[in-house]
Amino acid sequence: MTDQPTRRQRLARVLESSRVIASIKDDAAIERMLATRCRIGFLLYGSINTLPDQLRAMQAGRKLAFVDIDLIDGLSADAAGVAFLRNELGARGVLSNRAAVVKAATQLGMVGIHRHFMIDSMAFHTLERQVRQANPDAVELLPGCIPKVIGWLRDSIEVPIIGGGLIHDEDDVDTALRAGASAIATSNAELWDYLPAIDTAASRP
Repeated sequence: MTDQPTRRQRLARVLESSRVIASIKDDAAIERMLATRCRIGFLLYGSINTLPDQLRAMQAGRKLAFVDIDLIDGLSADAAGVAFLRNELGARGVLSNRAAVVKAATQLGMVGIHRHFMIDSMAFHTLERQVRQANPDAVELLPGCIPKVIGWLRDSIEVPIIGGGLIHDEDDVDTALRAGASAIATSNAELWDYLPAIDTAASRP
């Protein structure tokens, strides 16, 4: 009998076929994303009142919606908030820059993505510890336009890296992927249909 893939392995396979992730900041962006080939959307706005409709729209469009719980008004960024997202709203995944929140998500069987803002060398050196604490399925590195740092992290953490923030054009996408990112996240809707012609597996050391 063939072993079933783990949640992390399933996410890695989705990222292999969907290198560009839509960072969604308003209702108009949801509508535009639904009309593209982009399969994954990061919901970076909303409230406890609007989120049910946002998630229903994404699900109806056969898109994977991951919620940045830190940015949802009226929803606590803690284990109880994560449980509400899963049990009451049927959310499939959570983003957060808080290790405990990401860990709570993965313990409930949700995809947990740890967002990490690379603001200085201290932030770089604390990431490995935070990854051990959070046990995420992927790390979103912000800003995603720093290929040298992506390359350093690719050598030190085992989960997929998503480059997010300040990704403006196709060259930014290709550069991040060549550096070792599994995918990129961008609010630039012009890139949501972009299909990078890059074998990221081959480009990694």
